[in-house]
Amino acid sequence: MRAILAIAVAFLLWSTHAAVAQDVKSGGDPRVRKLLDQLEFKYEVDEDGDYSLVFDVGSSAKKRTQLAYVGSKTEQFGDFEIREVWSPAFLVEGPIAQDLANRLLVESGNHKLGAWQTLALEDGRHVVIYVVKLFELDDPEMLRLALNAALEAADEMEESITGEDKY
Repeated sequence: MRAILAIAVAFLLWSTHAAVAQDVKSGGDPRVRKLLDQLEFKYEVDEDGDYSLVFDVGSSAKKRTQLAYVGSKTEQFGDFEIREVWSPAFLVEGPIAQDLANRLLVESGNHKLGAWQTLALEDGRHVVIYVVKLFELDDPEMLRLALNAALEAADEMEESITGEDKY
């Protein structure tokens, strides 16, 4: 009897996971959509199923916008599901210079939530992003805080390094 119950639970968990994975491919993780809708944030779902959002981050005198993403795909860490929220700051041609890498490390230590990371592109360039990794959340306020942390850090670094408002 226990074996049948264990098999039924395993099938239920697998089918639930498969349904979420299928939905991620077709239009993003519905759990993220629910939180973003509760926050009344405008978003688009990209080809990877990630949620893309653009926020006004500047003052009235200095209008700026910043792009952020909430990933639909998650990773496992022990029994926990980890979701990433990130915001791009700037693009670097080739490898990141040592002085810039050191600055990003120092800046990562100054933040309470999140850290700097680079993504290598196929053409040899690197995108510098600010990433907040969260245990799977069901609290819209935690998502808001994660987005704010990523947006603020990325926009400040973008302006400091490039003087532009590209992302």
